[in-house]
Order: sequence, then structure tokens, then C-alpha cells
Amino acid sequence: MSLEEAERRVDFRILLPTRLSEGDTVTRVRLLRTDTPRHHRPAVWLFYSSGLITRQNWAAAPPEAAYFEWLKQPRTPTPVPPGFNYKLLNPDAPPWLVVEVNGAYGIGHEGYGPVRKTFSSEMVRYPASVVWWVDGMGYSVQGDMPLEELLRVAESMR
Repeated sequence: MSLEEAERRVDFRILLPTRLSEGDTVTRVRLLRTDTPRHHRPAVWLFYSSGLITRQNWAAAPPEAAYFEWLKQPRTPTPVPPGFNYKLLNPDAPPWLVVEVNGAYGIGHEGYGPVRKTFSSEMVRYPASVVWWVDGMGYSVQGDMPLEELLRVAESMR
């Protein structure tokens, strides 16, 4: 699907980063189906020629201060805050850090790997990632670059 078609099919404005590598373009657009009860809120992923991926969707913000304070602590398998995504507890991953994107709180981590995938035993590299929430919208940016640079890309999304 084209970016224009995705924009017609969602009820929010799709943000695009302005800080990209020279010549970096959107190569693929993925829209989560919105016509089934399970996926009644649309989500859009944009895949770029550099490997950068952005996502945005309607999403409730995480629990406020307690969530971010917990993220600052050394990570252990338990206890986990209610509703916390267990995938963030990957023991091979660098710690998730509390970050700000244009004044909004979020979380981010550096890239890491190669590590063995849990179910397939395949060795993979995980890119750096930034996730943040603003006014009921969830955003994420991931790419094979330092977290600091990924934050600059996230802050350029307009």
C-alpha cells in the first residue's frame, strides 16, 4: 500500500521524520487491519531504505511515574509491574532507559546482538529502539544506529 492510501484509511495524521540519511525513502507501508474487532485501532508501520522503521497507532500511555521509575532499576525477571510487556525483560538486551522526545516521556535502548532468538535458535541483531506516547498516540522508531541518533530522528517526526 502507498503512504497516500494509508493516510486515507487512518483517522490520524501519519508523522514522517525529517532527519533521515541522504536518499533514505519509504520503501514499504504496512497498515494493521482495522476491520476486525481484535484490531479495531489502526497502526501504521513505515519501512525505510536505510532499515529505519517507524510505527504509530492509537495507544494508551503506560502507567506514569511508577513505570518509569521501575525502568531505571536493575532489571530482574520479577517483580513485573502490572500490564508490563515481558519481552522488555530479555536478559541479553541493554537496559531500557527513560527518554524524552519533544518533551514527552518514553523509553529507549541501544541496539544489541547478535543473540539467539528464543523460539527459532536463529542468531539475530536487534536494532536500537525508542517508544513514546503523546495524547493517546503511541510512536516508535527503530534502526541500526546509536540511541542518541535515533532520538534525533524521533524528535524530527512531524
